[in-house]
Amino acid sequence: MTFITLATGALFAPAATADVNAETTLLFRLNSDGSIDEFITVSSTNNTVNATKCNYSNEYAAKFSQVDNKNQCIFSKHYNPYYYILTLSVIRLDDHLEFRFENRLFEIENDISDILNISPYDLNITSTTVAVPANATVTAQTLSPIEDRDEKFIYYTWEGHDSFNEKASVRGTLPLPEVTSTPTSKLAIHPRLFSQLPLRLNQATAT
Repeated sequence: MTFITLATGALFAPAATADVNAETTLLFRLNSDGSIDEFITVSSTNNTVNATKCNYSNEYAAKFSQVDNKNQCIFSKHYNPYYYILTLSVIRLDDHLEFRFENRLFEIENDISDILNISPYDLNITSTTVAVPANATVTAQTLSPIEDRDEKFIYYTWEGHDSFNEKASVRGTLPLPEVTSTPTSKLAIHPRLFSQLPLRLNQATAT
């Protein structure tokens, strides 16, 4: 059996720093081939996020934009099928995949706050979304996430305090793909990458 895991962890945030203004949303997308895409969108109405700080790193690609009078940086990362990480775990069995998302965000918080040079507590996570292929069977979920779907994916979203609650989880199964796609080592960010998501999950992130 092969394991995939996607790293995340929980934030128990005290009051934010006075001069820091940020809002962060997270999206973890499980693809039908067992690969995973991770997107972290950090927005601010001041200089907490700007073009200089929105930099590529060893961990993430980054794209800066200005949307609705906000500075916005989208950090993204692609994990090839069966690459071992931490929180969105996938086990390959004979004829299907079993997946489980557990909301542990500490590694992401540390990585992104280091890039932006702010405290992890100041990221102000407001929503966390897990997207699984539309043909997945979800067998369990916790903390009653909001469910949306389109023709390609089912989206499970936790908002407010639940967005960084370690008890938030989703588990289920996914059929193996009939044709295995060629994995890519880097994720190219399409200009309209988030246009497929419900608007309440991504507030005008398309450019």
